[in-house]
Amino acid sequence: MASGAFAVVLGEFVPVGALPQISTTLHVHQGVAGLLVTAPAVVGAVAAPGAAMLIRRLDRRQAIVWLTLLIAVSTVLAAIAPDFATMLVSRLLLGVSVGGVWAVSVPASARLAPAGQEHTASSVIFSAIAIGAVVAVPASTWIAATSSWRWSFVGVAVVSLLAFTAQLATVPPLPSDNALDPRHFVALVREPQITAVLLVILASVFGQFSVFTFVVPALRANTGFSAAEASLALLVFGVLTVIGNFGGAALLGRALVPVVIITFLVLAASVTLFAAAGASTIAACLALAGWGLAWGNTPVSLQVWLASRTRARAQSFEAANAAMTATTQLSIALGSFFGGVILDHAGLAGSTWTGAIALVIAFVVVVFAIATGRQRAARPETATTTIATATAAD
Repeated sequence: MASGAFAVVLGEFVPVGALPQISTTLHVHQGVAGLLVTAPAVVGAVAAPGAAMLIRRLDRRQAIVWLTLLIAVSTVLAAIAPDFATMLVSRLLLGVSVGGVWAVSVPASARLAPAGQEHTASSVIFSAIAIGAVVAVPASTWIAATSSWRWSFVGVAVVSLLAFTAQLATVPPLPSDNALDPRHFVALVREPQITAVLLVILASVFGQFSVFTFVVPALRANTGFSAAEASLALLVFGVLTVIGNFGGAALLGRALVPVVIITFLVLAASVTLFAAAGASTIAACLALAGWGLAWGNTPVSLQVWLASRTRARAQSFEAANAAMTATTQLSIALGSFFGGVILDHAGLAGSTWTGAIALVIAFVVVVFAIATGRQRAARPETATTTIATATAAD
């Protein structure tokens, strides 16, 4: 199951490392080429809750394997795209898989895990996502610099087919044990603490992709890195995200609140340092190191934090995960789109500082949400029970 998550992240982010070459080949500005990241994210934001409701009683195994096959179909189309319009269509197809795989995999993996190990299962999925990000950007940067960016999409198609085969062979049937409907999502957003977590996701992922979508041009323009040096820097960044993912996951069960606060503090500080680094190679590398460690722990921290705010019913957990996926994909779309617009009008510094400011806002919301959550916990008679009410109606 993690192989599908790995493949979908590869497919989603390979354009990031090859934006300069793609924009040149397809005769569009780099800001416009950023739509290749925006498009699947927009579709994924709709597909996540949509898939969670549409598959209702469908065996989760079937949903996962066919969504994985769609990754291969979309990336083959991208590899042979003769123009930007065809390329954009391929990315829209990928978006269906992005939303569906992210929304279905985490709850399904939790069902396969032994009792009490659900967070570990989630961490495995998110580690596959982190490793996919490790491979996608530096690998596509290197491939685009040494041969053709099209081969990076061929590589994703091969990986997707291998994942599809592995899932057919190893994932057991997972009949649906619940059916989501819009009531479960309405109940979620009525919970102030859950709304706060979703706002943190919106701000942090927006900030991340305002900067990260254009990190290769920024490194090359500001520090003078060659394509190979930028690829190496991003490979180190990716390795650190994996370390941050596993290290943070090990600590979350012991000290959720401190880990969440430290993660977002380091993330905001590191991206701010990256924005301020200018031509300083040392400052840029230090910023990338802190950024990678913090970002690696961000998805699993958000998932565990969100899960801690939901009730034990399966509908609440699956609805929360779908809401997190939709918010994440919407934020990727907004971050990459507005980052591209700002890039075209204010340059790389504008898009980088936009991301840094968004991440500072995310940190402020984290601190505020945790503080108000503790105050609410001290007054249990005022706590809302909207989710419990919604699930009781089942």
